[in-house]
Amino acid sequence: MGYSNIKDQVAIASAAIALLERDSILAGTVWRDAAADFAGKKDDTISIRLPAYAVANKRTLRANATRNRSTLYERKVDITLDTDLHVDVPLTDENQTLDVQSIVRQVVAPATGAIIRAIDEEIAGVMEGASYQVTLDWGSDPYAALVDARVALDDHNVPDVGRFLVVGTEVQAQLLKDELLVQANTSGSTQTLRRGVIGQVAGFDVLVSKTIAPDVGFAYHRTAFALAARAPVVPSGVAWGQSVASDGFAIRVMQHLTQDDSKDLVNMVFHDTWIGVNVVTDNGTIDENGKFVPSVNPSEGSDLFVRAVAIGAASSS
Repeated sequence: MGYSNIKDQVAIASAAIALLERDSILAGTVWRDAAADFAGKKDDTISIRLPAYAVANKRTLRANATRNRSTLYERKVDITLDTDLHVDVPLTDENQTLDVQSIVRQVVAPATGAIIRAIDEEIAGVMEGASYQVTLDWGSDPYAALVDARVALDDHNVPDVGRFLVVGTEVQAQLLKDELLVQANTSGSTQTLRRGVIGQVAGFDVLVSKTIAPDVGFAYHRTAFALAARAPVVPSGVAWGQSVASDGFAIRVMQHLTQDDSKDLVNMVFHDTWIGVNVVTDNGTIDENGKFVPSVNPSEGSDLFVRAVAIGAASSS
């Protein structure tokens, strides 16, 4: 295992990134960026640009009215690369000779699985700690709560496409027993429970996550939470290694020979990724009807978290 040709190296790294893409739950529903350049940035922080909001001017034809000019203000959300997730696996000569038949299946897959769970736990922590503009209770009718969440996002001008509802295990049980959801699934119009997917209900792709509290849920647009990921550079002194990025995920896999405390040779297989997570706020006000009105000039409004709704979780901001 001290030597591996380039085909094996690429296959192992490709397998790791494929596992990240396939098996993530929460990370698969958020805004991801693995190409952002953190090099030389103050406090390892980058800013993701948000498009400017403008209001069209209007004038009467044939009235010789003056044309108004508009100033566009782009906004931003900061993400700090602050978490190193890694799994380093030592393999002895005995392990490599007698035990390990497939390094991808027996080493890379379990290590990558641990990193996947850790990424989702980081996202869950941000979800549970965010200050939501709207919070709801499940009450006795979970489906009604989903409809209320949909209305709240509509009132906040959140796009229809790309909406998710992530629920804990206790809420999952309630939803799977809900007559309206059962009818939708048996009709063949939605996905059935598979890799965390419950179905498509009230305009949401509904998933279950074991990393959030059992009795809560979060209804949100994909852009409500942002995940930035970078794979560390491969040092020139290692036996082999590769950093790969795909679809907003990134990971480094390396292999290098070293010695343990007993001076016995061990082959270390390193897996790591650096990530940062943040909420995406919008600048504006909430009017008397509960509708979000974006501000043209960010200095005239407040930064509000309107792209998501908490159900049975934190209090409103």
